Amino acid sequence: MGKNNSKNEIIRALTLLAALVVVFGMMSNMGKITETITIMLTPRQFDFEALEAANVQRQEYYDIVAGFWEHSSDTLFDRIELMDDGIIWQYTKKMFMMPNGQIDTLKRISTSFLYPVNFEEENNSAMSDLRMIREVWITPDTCFGRRTFMDYASTAFSADDDILFFNGVPYTRFEGDIREFFPVGALNLLRPNPITFAMPSCNMSAPLRNWLSRRIVNSFEGRQIPAAEISAERRNLLENYFIPLSLSRMESRFKAGQELNINLRIIVAPDGGVDTVFVRGQGFGSQASRLPITNEIMGWRFPVASDGQQSADTLRFIGTFIKR
Repeated sequence: MGKNNSKNEIIRALTLLAALVVVFGMMSNMGKITETITIMLTPRQFDFEALEAANVQRQEYYDIVAGFWEHSSDTLFDRIELMDDGIIWQYTKKMFMMPNGQIDTLKRISTSFLYPVNFEEENNSAMSDLRMIREVWITPDTCFGRRTFMDYASTAFSADDDILFFNGVPYTRFEGDIREFFPVGALNLLRPNPITFAMPSCNMSAPLRNWLSRRIVNSFEGRQIPAAEISAERRNLLENYFIPLSLSRMESRFKAGQELNINLRIIVAPDGGVDTVFVRGQGFGSQASRLPITNEIMGWRFPVASDGQQSADTLRFIGTFIKR
């Protein structure tokens, strides 16, 4: 019993000493504590004049870039209606040349909201938050893509040439009949109606990238590739299709338009799947930066020899690609 009493007294003494230390510490920092509490309890003061000025500038920018815009090239047909309240309606058709020589087409219809946050008045440009409201993909199956996600966009308007640059792509004003601007029924796919109620979800976080990966794989299925040519065929797919089309669209912390230097070593399994991925390069020093690349590449598949001679293969790539 005596030992227990002594132990309890020691514990009480230490507790009291700790309490005194806390009290003295609080007294010595009472000024800072009072200041912190005051800041926490004081309502935030907003600069309403600056907020109103930003809103006025934003509306002036909407008035400059609003209109019907189109871009047409060998690989991209795009039309944008940019309204004077920041709402965007867009119809995009992208064409891709696959390894078998076939041209595959992917269509996307979307509506979003452009919110400029950083202006440069000299060249009528702005960096903006882009809030996606709804998107529909036609692959040729029709499905809903992601909804209500955040992206960003860069816009610039050349008054001399009457050209709008949207994420670096030049658009000219549409001069035709506005009633023919969008394909018939395209915008109805974005609105609630019996057709959209029955429309399935694409069930993927990156419809374009996943579609491209599938189409690349499908392009060599059924082809007769001798064992002596299989390694060269795989290198061709890696350098000319998987990296510029699929890897460039990976979800990552890198921004669109950024040039990335990378050193890859990919071990392809005998069945054409990816066994191991090694990633090096500037900006890829951390595991977090390498993981999106590793995850993307692990989903790729490469052709196997038609004569049944299956073997592992090591592919290397040292170079650059542009984040899209």
